[in-house]
Amino acid sequence: METIMEISSVQWYGIILLAFGLVLRYLVGRYNYYRRLRSWSKPQKYTVNLLVSIFSWLFLWVANCLMIGGVFLFLLEWYNKR
Repeated sequence: METIMEISSVQWYGIILLAFGLVLRYLVGRYNYYRRLRSWSKPQKYTVNLLVSIFSWLFLWVANCLMIGGVFLFLLEWYNKR
């Protein structure tokens, strides 16, 4: 049975990348939710909405890459230990 002390540093990096990716996705989703609520009461300019949408999309891609990288590192080291 594997304990927490047997997790290698590569697996810890994978777990940290996965956690950062999840937190980033949560923050972007939360921001988009509140942005949608604000848009009902006071619409913003088109260019501001466009820029915010582009940055939101980019941050989601970064978060997805972090999560995929984290899972890859964790599973790669787990496979190499066997």
